[in-house]
Formats: sequence, C-alpha cells, structure tokens
Amino acid sequence: MIRKAYPFSRYPTISQTFSLRAVRELGAAAVEVHTAFLRGMDRNPRWTNFPGAAMVKSAIKLRHRQWILRSIAAVVALAPFLARHGTNSNTLLAHVLVQICLSPLLATALAAGALIYLFESSWNRREMIAVLALTLLLAMLYWQTGVGRAEWVCAPLIAGMALVGMACLSAAMFLLQGRRLLAAAALPVGIILAGRFLNWLPVQHPRTLDPLLYAFDQSLGGQASFLAGRLFGRFEILRNVSFLTYILLPVAPAVAHLIEKRFGEQRILARFLTLGLVGSLAYLLFPAAGPAVAYSRDYPLTPPAVADLSMVPMLVAHGARNAMPSLHLSWTLLLFWNSRRWAFWMRAIFAALVGLTVIATLGLGEHYVADLVVAVPFTLAVHAAFEGCLFESATSALIAALWLLLLKSGTLIDVPNQSLNWILLAATVGGCFLMEWRLPAPKRNSKERRC
Repeated sequence: MIRKAYPFSRYPTISQTFSLRAVRELGAAAVEVHTAFLRGMDRNPRWTNFPGAAMVKSAIKLRHRQWILRSIAAVVALAPFLARHGTNSNTLLAHVLVQICLSPLLATALAAGALIYLFESSWNRREMIAVLALTLLLAMLYWQTGVGRAEWVCAPLIAGMALVGMACLSAAMFLLQGRRLLAAAALPVGIILAGRFLNWLPVQHPRTLDPLLYAFDQSLGGQASFLAGRLFGRFEILRNVSFLTYILLPVAPAVAHLIEKRFGEQRILARFLTLGLVGSLAYLLFPAAGPAVAYSRDYPLTPPAVADLSMVPMLVAHGARNAMPSLHLSWTLLLFWNSRRWAFWMRAIFAALVGLTVIATLGLGEHYVADLVVAVPFTLAVHAAFEGCLFESATSALIAALWLLLLKSGTLIDVPNQSLNWILLAATVGGCFLMEWRLPAPKRNSKERRC
C-alpha cells in the first residue's frame, strides 16, 4: 500500500525521472529532430544544388549509425597491430592500458563493467567469440606497451579483468547492444570523468582546509588516521585487505546491480553515480587532501602538534581535494541501505564492507574522522531523495551543511570539553541511522515508492 504521509508524494521520485522510459522518450525526440533536419536539407535549395549534398545526407542518416559503431569497435580491435612499441606509444588505447597499471580504480571499474556485461543476461556463441578475441588482442597491446607489472596487490588479476572489461565494451559496440553497453560503461566512464575533475581541483584550490579537520580530530582525543596508519605498517595483511577493499569499490555496485535484477529493478547504478556527482560538487565547498597528502612528511609516525599548526588554509602542491566528505564511505553506506530487502547474509557482506571501508579510509591516510561523520548525513540526503522522502532528505542535507559550516568556521575546535564533540558525533551518526531505519521498506516488484 502506498503511504502518503507528506504532500510531496504526488511528485515523481528521482528514480522515476531517470527511468528507461524517459531515456526512450529522449531518444525518440532526438530521432524526430534528426528527421526534421534531413527534411529541411531537402527543402533548402542551397543544399539541393550543392554537388556533395547527397553524400553528406547519406552519411548522417540514422540507418548508418550501426556501421559507425562497428567501425569504432574494429579500430579498437585492430589497435594492437597499429600501436607503436614501448611506453611512448601515442595511441589513445595504449594510453588507457597504461593507466590500468597506474589507476587501480579504473582497472576495477572496467572489471565491474565486465561483470555486468557477462552476467546480466544469457550468452550466445557470437558474444563469447567476440569477447575472447578482443581480450586476446588487447592483451597483446598491453604487452607491447612495456609498462610491466603494477606494484599494487592483486594487480595481475585485476588488470586481466580490466582487459576483459574493455573487450566487453568493444563487443557491445560491435554487436549493437545499446542497453548492455550503457550499463557496462557507466562505472568506467564515471571513474574517468571523476579523475578529470579531481585533476582540475588542485588548480582551482591550491590551498586546502586540512588544518581545521586535523584540529577537530585532535579534539576527539587523538589522530585516528595516524594510529590506523601505524597499524597498517605493523600488520601487512590488514593493509592489503583494506587496500583491496578500497580499490575494489566499483565491483560492489556491479554485484548489487546483478542482485537487483532478481527483483526486477535497476536503480543502484543511477544512485551510485548521482551520489558521486553530488559529492564531487561538495569538494568545491570544502577542499581537503587528507592527512597522508597534507602531512606527508609526518604521516603516520609523528603527528604534528595542533599548537604548531596555523588554522589558515595551507598550500598543498599535489594531491586530489577529495577528502570532505568521504565518498568511499558514502557509496558503501548507499549500497548497505539499498540492501534492506535482500537476504541476511547479503546484508552482512555489505555491512562488513562498510566497516572495512572505515578502516581503509583512515589507515591509508585518505580521510579524517570528520570526513566520515559528514558522509553519513550526506549519503542519507541523497538516498532519501531517491526514495521520495523529501523531508528526511532536506533534514539530512541541513545536518551535513551545518557540519561543514561549523568545521569551516573552527567552532568545533575551541569547545571547552572534548566530550561535547563526541556527543555531537554520536547524535549525528545515530540520528541518521534512525531516520534511515524509519524510511518505508521497499516493496518487491513495486513500480513506485513514496513516503
């Protein structure tokens, strides 16, 4: 039964707005515009008298789009034979393959795309041959680039899955599987765009607000990130497990997407990418690089004293400004909250993923405790908005904005008793989890859900 506790329920939810029906309607509108453009060319005497008008018109007709896509896939497949030897290859595809070794998140995103393409629907012989052949060709190019073996944990396995992911994307283009191509390419394209954005941020924000976050963590009794970093130095297995948890995050939404297929829903990828987009915009409001970058000389052995630090923005020459809020924790929380009606053991796995992400973000020096706290109401704001619960979404967004304001002004640093910050922290996290628990439980095979 549809609940109507709020007057906002008559409006469509975000998941309905970005439905496949809306995408199809946009595509139909594009076809109409394209057809009108071709008719305008026929009626225009300048075009009809132009010698090459027929050639231009035939080249842009929609029925030739399949050959354009197949030509692109053929170029991808033949690139190993056209690429130059050595790491100075100028081909775009060779550059992408080199980045697989340098960017673990891109490699795991391509591996996630392979999972979606291979397990979302049944296979046929043509798809198997195309993926296998393209994987072998891409492996040849990977060998020709001469980048060697990556230095991070499980790099050969993940890099191999990344090659399979690139082969799956190429096969989807060659076989004109638009829907599967869109699902498989969502995460890799999102990672690439996010990387471009993070490379642009240091140019716009050369100074960061890391001293304020560092001082807040100290007001809680110590530097949790420095302590976790020292534990990582002592226990290699803890460091490796946490690192794999951190870089394998793109695989989690791919698995969740496949689980959702059992319930006839496909919403987690749209929510995952939307959360990343909104979080990237939040980096503009509170630029911070993380303790491992801002205090690289001291991390993790000797945390500097707060009295020796200046609370003005500090100059950080390198490193992404992606500390506040922690999107890694936000994404894992989003996956956990969306697994409410799944089996208990599935929820337990995603709950463990949340815990391991907290340890990884601190131990790798990527985030402060404040980043993790703000990530909770921030995630709830986006999650509740997708569920149509606008009151909870607005409340959570207000809480996150209030935290950013208090941190940026330094109000939380000068509190007379550190227990006050602990009370504020516990109230924020506990209140957000309580609000999420009180959200309406999703109905199986429901077309819409409102609060």
